Amino acid sequence: NQATGQVTVGSTSIGPNLTVSYFAFQATGDTVYYFVDVTNTGGEDVDSFFVDLFYDSISPPWPNEDGDQWTLVDSLAAGETTYADFSVSISELEQVCTYQNTHELFILSQLTASPG
Repeated sequence: NQATGQVTVGSTSIGPNLTVSYFAFQATGDTVYYFVDVTNTGGEDVDSFFVDLFYDSISPPWPNEDGDQWTLVDSLAAGETTYADFSVSISELEQVCTYQNTHELFILSQLTASPG
């Protein structure tokens, strides 16, 4: 999960480097809430990028593939953290999460970015 163009020179990182720094979920009543923090650990700001949530995926997404839900992040400065929160009704998950009839939910965050 990193932006293209990251270069390390000595101990200095040049270019953006997006990392999922926190992930959690909570089921309450009839809804599941997902909480994702993304940190730019690189040495440059990054322009807009998407954080995607995929339901019931049996394989990693292709680059630029849209998730079932997504959030656009307008920009993220070097060293800064932002968040993407999602909510999904349990009835919606029950309709789509049928892989091997286990109703497992596979969550993948896709970060696509361009240097700022």
